Amino acid sequence: MDILEINRVLTKTELKSFGKFLKSPYFNTEQRFVKIFNIIKSSGIKISREMIAKEFYGEKISATDARFRKLVSEFMKLFWRFLSELEFEKDIFRRRLMLIEQLAGRKLNKTYSQETKKAESSIETSGVKDEKYYAQMLELYQIRYRTEGFNFNSWKKDLSFIISKYLDRYFVNLKMFLYQHYQTIEYSFHTPNKLEKSFIDSVMDYVKRNKTELKREHSVIYLLFMEYCMIEEPENKLLFDEYMMFLSELESIPGLNCKVYYEDLINYYTLLVNSGREEFELNTIQVAQIMDDRGYFKSGVNHNDYRIIIEAAIGLEKYDWAEEFAERNITYINDSYKNNIFALCIGKINFFRKDYIKAREFITTITYGDYMRYLEAKLIECRILYEEKHISELLAIIETVNKYINSHKEIGSHFKETYLSFLKFMKKLSELYEISRLNREIDFEINELDREIEKRKSMLYGKSWLNEKINELRKAGYKPAP
Repeated sequence: MDILEINRVLTKTELKSFGKFLKSPYFNTEQRFVKIFNIIKSSGIKISREMIAKEFYGEKISATDARFRKLVSEFMKLFWRFLSELEFEKDIFRRRLMLIEQLAGRKLNKTYSQETKKAESSIETSGVKDEKYYAQMLELYQIRYRTEGFNFNSWKKDLSFIISKYLDRYFVNLKMFLYQHYQTIEYSFHTPNKLEKSFIDSVMDYVKRNKTELKREHSVIYLLFMEYCMIEEPENKLLFDEYMMFLSELESIPGLNCKVYYEDLINYYTLLVNSGREEFELNTIQVAQIMDDRGYFKSGVNHNDYRIIIEAAIGLEKYDWAEEFAERNITYINDSYKNNIFALCIGKINFFRKDYIKAREFITTITYGDYMRYLEAKLIECRILYEEKHISELLAIIETVNKYINSHKEIGSHFKETYLSFLKFMKKLSELYEISRLNREIDFEINELDREIEKRKSMLYGKSWLNEKINELRKAGYKPAP
């Protein structure tokens, strides 16, 4: 980060606090840094290094001068310290731990004992036993163990047993979270080999041995365990019902954000659908309906979840439900391009309704700067042109979109590959349609295209639609002239 970015990255309140920080003799004893700050603050976003140098030295001096560069370097060290202080001020638990360390080091035993009890009580009353809870308990008891050492009065009360308990649960919690994350990577990127999920068997053995206690007292670990079971046995409907019932019971726990677990379910079922298990689209809709009914989306909906839910409804041909959901929740989308996201989803709904005029009304409003949504709008336009059999116009737009994808380095390699592959197959399909109009046999070419699509291991945009169009072309068949 450069000194010129300070006005941009700090809020007005933070900038004011930075000024107070520099004027405090505890943090800074040199007025030259206060002078630098005043130059930056008064200049706003139009500031330059040359301007700072000239204002500070009162003479023409190069911004590359060694004196100026050293001055800026020392000023930025104070800025980094200020950012650390901002975080420190927010972290009450960290401040309490540091106080306990100081009390222990100064042999202030009575106050040390009082503060350790306060710290543990604050963790316990947080309401949620998740990875943060276990991590904080571990940190607290490690300080206590370093301070208090071995319990010579009763080995049964030795702190090492408590540390072991929290360490086990912290480890299990994180390992199950990482297991799910690895599953997502495997599904999303179709990794050539299964990722190594170290210790997962041991973790599951631990959970099964302690299942009753975990379900009663450590609900987050038990939820993660149930999600693991559902991943391993996706067809087991009883697991889904049990999970939903257990999650519903937990909604009364203060501090437990049940919304994230419903979102986990939506993402999990999306992975199954994307891997060809389209029967799980209904599960996605069921979870989304519960979240909608309970007002979870009013606190914000991730743009991917918004799209996933609508696409699941489209897959089930629940177009009215999808449209109502999109309109009801547009204001809650957590994205600066929420109007583009809404337009793309409504455009997609109307495309599958075969209302191409209305679909175009929406997708043509998507702004150029939102490159991913703009790109997908163009892919929908390609499909509309094929449905309307405007093949020459379609082939022209395929070339344009190809150039657009290749010119945008921001598009990740995974998305680039799946979109370019779609366009390649779209072009072949269009060419075969044109050949069929000339009354020429294309059975061999159709089968080749079909095989090429099916042998792909990685995800393909619009695969179901491509298969549908290939089958339509195959059914039309070769009709030799009489």
